[in-house]
Amino acid sequence: MHDWVSVLILAVVQGVTEFLPVSSSAHLLIGKELLGLNAPGVHLEVVLHLGTLMAVVAFYRNRLADLVMGVLTGSRAAWLMGGLLALSSVPAIGIWIVFGDRLDALFGNQRQTAVVASWLLLVTGGLLFSVRFARRADGGPMTVWRAWWIGCMQAMALLPGISRSGSTITVARHLGVRPDQAAEFSFLMSIPVLIGAVAVDFLQEGPTASGAALGTAHYIVGACVAAGVGYAAIGLLVRLLCRDRFWHCAVYCLCAGAASLGWLAHGR
Repeated sequence: MHDWVSVLILAVVQGVTEFLPVSSSAHLLIGKELLGLNAPGVHLEVVLHLGTLMAVVAFYRNRLADLVMGVLTGSRAAWLMGGLLALSSVPAIGIWIVFGDRLDALFGNQRQTAVVASWLLLVTGGLLFSVRFARRADGGPMTVWRAWWIGCMQAMALLPGISRSGSTITVARHLGVRPDQAAEFSFLMSIPVLIGAVAVDFLQEGPTASGAALGTAHYIVGACVAAGVGYAAIGLLVRLLCRDRFWHCAVYCLCAGAASLGWLAHGR
């Protein structure tokens, strides 16, 4: 029963926080530390990432289908968008290839990393709040310059506590990108990163990874819950952006970061 509770809690947390700009890594780390949950093992984390990947694909299925058909038929616009998405992935992939092992070693202690993630949640809150002062969207297309800087912000999210969606959407809004366009590009550019994370974790750890004792049903249910919750979270975020309510997430991050720091310092 404890395994099921852990899987369901982590699946819901992953689904909500992967897409809402509140940092999934911070919430998973802090949640496991505060609730006393054991680390779920790489297999479960891989499956939860697969679930959130399915959520992105399902939500933007029509856009993805148009891109694929455009590429196959030689559409210049489709090839350009594909190139921009690939370009935006370069900073995060490059940093992970060069510094991935060092980052893993640096954040190897769960409790210490939870403290770092709590502090960086405050940073995320500040980033999100800055959107209130972003310049008005100019309605222009996504450009190489915009894609590159959005990709650089995605690389920052390798640090636990920095929200990937929050940082990328924030810089996109400051660069004059429309709210709906910023959300779409942010989530589409997450697809190669999620695929890469799943592939790297699975290839590195293989079938002997910790957490492999969980049953197949745990993985299936975890993936489905993460996918369903993630789909709803994407829709909520798009609505918040279009209604100029994105900064509400900043208030949450600031409160959550401060509360978790207090709890970690005095609660245990």
